[in-house]
Amino acid sequence: ALAADPGGRASDARDAFARGAAHCGSVHLVHAWASFEAAEQQHDAARGLYERALALDPASAYVRHAWGALERDVFHDDAKALALFEDASAAKSALLDVAAAETRYGGDVRRLRAHLLELLGARSPRRDDAVVYRAFARCAMSGDERVAALQRALEAEPRSGAAAVELAEAYEDDLGDPRRARAFLRSFLDGGPRNGTKGRDPRGASQRRCAAKALARLERDAFGNLDQAARWYARALREDSASGKPDCGVAIAAAECAVERGHHALARDLLGRAAKAHPKCASPWIALAKLDVARGDRDAAERCFAVALKAEPTHGAASLALGKCRHEVWRDAEGAKEAYRGGLSTLHRGRETSRAYAQWAPALWHAWAQVELAQDAHGRAATLLNRGLKEIDWARRKRRRLPTHGKDEAFLRHSLGSLELRRKRPKEALDAFRSGYARLEPTTRPTRRDRSASLLLLGAAKASAACETARHDADERDAPPGPSPLVKKAAERLAGS
Repeated sequence: ALAADPGGRASDARDAFARGAAHCGSVHLVHAWASFEAAEQQHDAARGLYERALALDPASAYVRHAWGALERDVFHDDAKALALFEDASAAKSALLDVAAAETRYGGDVRRLRAHLLELLGARSPRRDDAVVYRAFARCAMSGDERVAALQRALEAEPRSGAAAVELAEAYEDDLGDPRRARAFLRSFLDGGPRNGTKGRDPRGASQRRCAAKALARLERDAFGNLDQAARWYARALREDSASGKPDCGVAIAAAECAVERGHHALARDLLGRAAKAHPKCASPWIALAKLDVARGDRDAAERCFAVALKAEPTHGAASLALGKCRHEVWRDAEGAKEAYRGGLSTLHRGRETSRAYAQWAPALWHAWAQVELAQDAHGRAATLLNRGLKEIDWARRKRRRLPTHGKDEAFLRHSLGSLELRRKRPKEALDAFRSGYARLEPTTRPTRRDRSASLLLLGAAKASAACETARHDADERDAPPGPSPLVKKAAERLAGS
């Protein structure tokens, strides 16, 4: 099944899974089959297979976690997810404890934090404490606290590439020390001492790939060292050589780095291999389209966008990128509107059953509004911006609010405030800016919201100044007129007469 999957032969993979499952009652095989179907977005089939796997091993924490995550994130059934996570027959597992807590408390960071502390206090130290420490790091109240939690996670599970990457990000973002982040990741990949421990730990390819990709990103973005970044991207891709299926995100990042170094042929080769290995993924085709846009070949770019939309119709990034290219590069406003309208129409068909609509719709409404604004169609733009805000409110009511919605709402309200300023309505603009700022998600990581906050605060300052100017103008209009110079002149003439 795994040999068939890299080439995109989903039917061959399913046939291999089915023949294997018919001859052996292996929970691992059926679980792998269910995960394959989930990755192929065959969610109903995945749900049935998870149920079948759980019947083979009712205590399996891994099956319960994967099935519960599917129910929560795809079918939006929190009650079913909690039942799977908290069933008395389940094996004791930090994976399930954390999943249940995050499902139950959602965005209530303080209650989630308190519950995780209780979990750590009630448990004797063991390897899967890493899961709890990483969850606690996500709701830590300071950078130092986050770093300490992630260091404890790595002590519990030294081979965890995900925890290593999160710790490097904490060094960079929370402590403002990218050099420490770089040194730590190099040490992790080289097997040197870290967190006070010495010696080498065997790590899987996925762990090494995860760390190498993070180090490449750091070299490229924080230090501008493209040659070193290319080296680490190549290392990350080599870790996938045994499977024959390069990680899509790594391949795209490596291609972007190659373009920045002027190696366009290499970039196209990397993306072509990623597209072949991931035929159901739109991202490589979007990246290929952008290469064609850069060299001025609209026909080739449009073909790549069409393949991307066919491969993954609910991946809103394809519609966003197509609309942006049509509007900003090819000056085709009507074509851009068609791209956004088509993306929203496709996503709306799965509005109730898929998270894709909640994920992409606000950004698509916002992008469409920008086209209308460029044409001075203020009324239509306001309608579209308010529609985007309405979709975020709908997602909140349905408990489908996503992490991206904070940024989406900030930009929607900023655009709405800017529109009101253009319409000479400073009070309404100020309300929009203030409302957007008040709705920013609380965070202990200021860098994560600086751009949104800055835009809204700047907009509020402009609106406040416009309000003050309007009040001053109104006061001048309403003030009684002062004595005219003609009055004095007339008085002088009367006195003279």
